[in-house]
Amino acid sequence: MKPYDSYLFDADGTLFDTVDLICTCFQYVAEKYAGKTMDRSTIINGIGLPLKSQLITHLGPEFDQEQILDDYLQYQLSIMEDSIRPFPHVTETLEILKSAGKKLAIVTSRRRFSLEKILHSTDTARYFDVLVTPEDTTKHKPDAEPALKAMSLLGADKTNTVFTGDA
Repeated sequence: MKPYDSYLFDADGTLFDTVDLICTCFQYVAEKYAGKTMDRSTIINGIGLPLKSQLITHLGPEFDQEQILDDYLQYQLSIMEDSIRPFPHVTETLEILKSAGKKLAIVTSRRRFSLEKILHSTDTARYFDVLVTPEDTTKHKPDAEPALKAMSLLGADKTNTVFTGDA
């Protein structure tokens, strides 16, 4: 296998097992605002897309999206530390890459403050040189802009960079 110099990772579903957390939070706001139960598979199919657009899609534009988003994020923060763990072997892999002098970045649809809380609670922040979140770009995943931004910030060459994600 080619030894790359730079590694970009998605967060949710790649580095961290966040499926249960995301489903619990969506079900919480769906019940609170729309009085409905959201199917777990529907929620899972939207993971990786920006949260605000998912809320509009699933709950409808007639609700106060900013209030729903705020409630979702506050609820998520209140249960996050007990709900998220790195997938098996993630920490060891990051340690190997970092020890080998590789440049590491996260490119995610998760908001920065939430990502930083995950990184802190899982003791993985020290491995990453760059974080690119929706606040950093005009276009979002699956568009290439966030990955290109991460490569630019890392000073990485696209022929020597690999991106690992779940979607």
